[in-house]
Parts: sequence; structure tokens; C-alpha cells
Amino acid sequence: MGIALRERVTIDLNLRFEHAGQATALPGIVIAEVKQERVNFQSPFTRLMRTHGVRPTGFSKYCVGVSKLHANEVKHNNFKPSLRKVDKLMEVKRHD
Repeated sequence: MGIALRERVTIDLNLRFEHAGQATALPGIVIAEVKQERVNFQSPFTRLMRTHGVRPTGFSKYCVGVSKLHANEVKHNNFKPSLRKVDKLMEVKRHD
């Protein structure tokens, strides 16, 4: 019998970023954040996501928001993979 580990999942929908009169949003994007006492890749939520082809990835909502709002003003090379992934997901959503 294993030890039960506590896990918390937060889900963000329809994120919108605003600053200095500018705004951008992530329509159709769902960000699920899993918090665990210890990493457990066999947790019920992680297994459920895996069955749907969703894999864990690093993602900073703050950095993506700043990068999208101020694309010409801040360096965002480190966030290009995340930005491309978000843009690709939003493109797929627009075609659904």
C-alpha cells in the first residue's frame, strides 16, 4: 500500500493580460498547474492528461503575457517556444 500524496490542480481559462492601455488574451487556451508534495507522474490528473496526449511543460503565464504585450520592447527569445506553442494552440482552436 502506497502513501497518499497531496495534490492540487489549478485551471486557468480565458487568460487576459493588460498593461498601460494594451491588452492581449489567450482565447481557447487552458492552463492546468499541478502542485504536488513530491513529483508523482502516476497521479490521477497526470494520468488523465497523458491519456489525452497532454504532456507536462514549463510555462510562465507572467512571462508569456509580458512577451505578448511588449513584443517589440522586451527580449523574449527564451520564451519563443512557449509563445509558438500558444499561437499554434490558438490557431487550432480558431479552425475548430
